[in-house]
Amino acid sequence: MHILAQYPDVQEKARKEVDEVLKGKPPTYKDLKELKYLGWVIKEVLRMFPPVSIVPPRRATKTVMLGDYKIPKGVSTWR
Repeated sequence: MHILAQYPDVQEKARKEVDEVLKGKPPTYKDLKELKYLGWVIKEVLRMFPPVSIVPPRRATKTVMLGDYKIPKGVSTWR
């Protein structure tokens, strides 16, 4: 939404498409195919600012018991 707010012309075109396709009704899965411009906008923003693609490994800072399972201090989630 922040990126879209920076481009009023793109925002207006996307809003018009939504208004024309949905005509005031809640969106359905079928409507997604009709919202082509909005789909392009979303894909471009995700290209520019991708979601986190990797989560850094975690390491146990102390020994923990999970039920009968022991996770020793120093064990990493990275394999």
